[in-house]
Amino acid sequence: MKISCYKYFLFLTILLGNINLFFGQQISTTLDSIHRLDGSDNEKMHLYDSLFDHYKEIKNYTQLGSDAYQLTRWLSESQKKDKAIEIGRMSLEARKIADPYDPKLLRASYGLLGGLYTENQNYEAAIELYLKTLEIEAEGLSDEYAYVRLSGLYKKVKDYYKAIEYLNKSFASYDNKTVQRQKVWYHKDMARLLGYIDEKKHFNVIENHLLIADSLNKDQKIEPISDGFLIKTDLARLYLYGAYRDLNKSKLYFQQALKYVEALDKNEMYKESAYQASYHNMGFLYMEMDSLDLAEKFYLKALEYETKFSNKKKYLGLALLEEKRKNYSASQEYFQKTISNALGYDNTKPIDSITPEELKDSKYTDDILSLLFMRTGTYFKELEENKNILTYNSIFNTVEMYNILIDNAIEKAFSFETKLSYKNMESSINIAGLEAAYQLDDLERAFHFMEKNKALLLMQDIGKERMMFSNDVMLTYKEMQSDIKKLQNKEVIAWGASKDSLTVKINNLEEKLISYKDSVEQVYPDRSFRNKVPDILCIEDVKVEQDEMILQYVISEKNVGVPPCGYTMAISNTGKKLFKLNNITLLLNRITKFRNLLSLPFRTAEQVLEYNTLAYELYKQLFPKEIRDELILKKVRIIPDHMLGKIPFEALIIDPELNTYLIEEVEVSYDYSLSFSEKNRNRKRVAEEDFFGIAPVNFEEGLTLLKNSSKEIKVASDFYGGNVLLDKEATKENYVANASKYRILHLATHASAEDLDTILPWVAFYKGKLTYLELGSIKNNADLVILSACNTSLGNFKRGEGTLSLARGFFRSGAKSVIASLWSTNDKAVSVITSDFYENLSKGQTKSEALRNAKLNYLHTRKDAEASPYYWASLILIGDNGVLLPTTSYEWLWYLSISIVFVFFCLYANKKINFKRGEK
Repeated sequence: MKISCYKYFLFLTILLGNINLFFGQQISTTLDSIHRLDGSDNEKMHLYDSLFDHYKEIKNYTQLGSDAYQLTRWLSESQKKDKAIEIGRMSLEARKIADPYDPKLLRASYGLLGGLYTENQNYEAAIELYLKTLEIEAEGLSDEYAYVRLSGLYKKVKDYYKAIEYLNKSFASYDNKTVQRQKVWYHKDMARLLGYIDEKKHFNVIENHLLIADSLNKDQKIEPISDGFLIKTDLARLYLYGAYRDLNKSKLYFQQALKYVEALDKNEMYKESAYQASYHNMGFLYMEMDSLDLAEKFYLKALEYETKFSNKKKYLGLALLEEKRKNYSASQEYFQKTISNALGYDNTKPIDSITPEELKDSKYTDDILSLLFMRTGTYFKELEENKNILTYNSIFNTVEMYNILIDNAIEKAFSFETKLSYKNMESSINIAGLEAAYQLDDLERAFHFMEKNKALLLMQDIGKERMMFSNDVMLTYKEMQSDIKKLQNKEVIAWGASKDSLTVKINNLEEKLISYKDSVEQVYPDRSFRNKVPDILCIEDVKVEQDEMILQYVISEKNVGVPPCGYTMAISNTGKKLFKLNNITLLLNRITKFRNLLSLPFRTAEQVLEYNTLAYELYKQLFPKEIRDELILKKVRIIPDHMLGKIPFEALIIDPELNTYLIEEVEVSYDYSLSFSEKNRNRKRVAEEDFFGIAPVNFEEGLTLLKNSSKEIKVASDFYGGNVLLDKEATKENYVANASKYRILHLATHASAEDLDTILPWVAFYKGKLTYLELGSIKNNADLVILSACNTSLGNFKRGEGTLSLARGFFRSGAKSVIASLWSTNDKAVSVITSDFYENLSKGQTKSEALRNAKLNYLHTRKDAEASPYYWASLILIGDNGVLLPTTSYEWLWYLSISIVFVFFCLYANKKINFKRGEK
């Protein structure tokens, strides 16, 4: 029977369908009847549409939700994913407004749609949908499934902390009915997530999870072979690469993993891939044991297994083997083969000929990144044998390719944690580029790599201020991207003519996407589809004044091809110089000890001597001898890195005999990076008034009383007119409502900055706390923010990006400069210093000059313990160092001028009248 014959039959079945409903999802007999007709569901879509239109007309949203849900499943099974998503959305929207409301059915629609978006690699949308399911509460509903899916999705986007959070939530929801295999998966997945974060740091915990998983797996009535293979392999790799290497244990577990592979059914589609991986792993093991011939045997055996799921790193073992044999040309040939293979080329393609577009289009970004990383290490070993300019150029080319991939990944990344993960990866490769530039005295490249390692995500956040397109435009753009991704996934496993056909379709869709993007951006030139990674400032564009010096620092403990090291670049009007900081372990230990000595006032002469000795040694290590004489009487801008961001440079000792602090000879300020400074300076800021001060004094949450904070705020308002909120008025809500109106924001309160594995520093109000994450959504137009609270310049340090401090949060939301603290401040001392600072600033001194003079006044008018750096060195200026005069002073000057003119006019008029009277 043909489909066209069902025109009248449809209306009859609709009537019957509304009476006879199936159980469970309660699909109608009408829907089932259409489904049973000849032809595909796609061909019968006009009939389904008529049925759904009828439900909408009679407002039967319950039935619409159920029938659309079932059709979504059928379309998904027949690989009509895009149409399935469209119908799935219809089911979801219908169930939102259905009467009676059924939370269980609504959850099912969210879950089904989330699964479809996951298959289409639209992980951002999938995460949002699964999070929505957790908001729906109903008796008998379990959150376990959503937790597991969310954990997997956050792992996909490299937000490993979130992945762990939801994996733990899933484990907490287990009960006596939970099958043993789910518990195995929990421990196996937890071990992998911890390994992604830091395998060496979490070695013991990872080992424990894997051993538990191994034990639970053995206890099952039927031991799943695939689980056993993965657990044994992970244990073997842990003992091979982890913090506590044990090559004998590693060998034992690799051998056990191989037995699991042998036990797999010969028809298992991944058996050959498992063989290939196992032989590769055995090759790595024997290479670490220095049994190079045996390692080569296993690597060559792995190459015998060619499947469509073949390992994209199949030549990696041979590349590393030849490196160990010091056959560097052979090693690089294998690297070239491996990278070409990962990019999808059947034949070897010269690395230098690979374009940025080819890199960005790769479906194996992580594989290529790891290959480029290891390739760089090989080049440095080659340099140990022969300092060849071609090798240096190859390093720069490899680092550039790595950065292109990282920038592209950051632009696509869903979460901030994912972006930080990529920046952490990029940091080590940039240090490699910096070391190569140092060896060649290539200051231009060295500067680029130093800047690339700092505050790039902060600059990208500033870029978000550009207007984005409307939701409709973005939805069309993302759907076109999704169509391309779906075809690319099919292309990976396709063969022959089928693969060629898919390639043509992908190229056509990509051309349409580019055309659509270009046409929209021409209409809206001030908007952008993607928040691009910002450009880095060039060294020739850095301008310095006659009396200024810039000192840029980079410190790294984890590098590729380079031992732990540090670098200093000095930039002044006399030129640019690059220095290497040696003995980084000693430097970091000194900084830790220096921080401890700064945390309390001096009590004894021995403490003063200990401090002065250490502060002088740090000064010598951080300021190369070649620049010390030039440094004196200059304005020095410090761009710190790593733990250097935790110390006030002005408290270093430059003359141990006279006990002279650096601040007594030098004016110091700080910046996150020169590129950020330039970008931040050019942001538009429009503020209505001068000063907004907040001092809770007391706190509803029981924090310590700050009795001097109100005086600190009131004195400041004497110089800059505006608004002051004290005690119960100093609430989070009042701050949020007023933050964008003022040029100066001053918060005299409590704060907390150092949470080990989180990014949640906070600042306290009388009622409520404001976290780092919240700051980004609260716009300010401040020329200056003063945070006279504890530790506001400290936070969790992230390699390749910097410290996630409260100060950074205020920059992110608009601040031009921030005065923040490096430790728990003494509120009485801070009150004195900030009062002097405001007076100096109001007289036309620059911000750093005003702060320096306030500190010097405090230092030179105190003796003994009261002159300790603990009291005066905590506050530092970060960012712009301009002048900030009170606007109200100009108003008074104007009124005074008018008054003087008026008085003179009156006197003149009076004199003239009297003169005329005299004439009469």
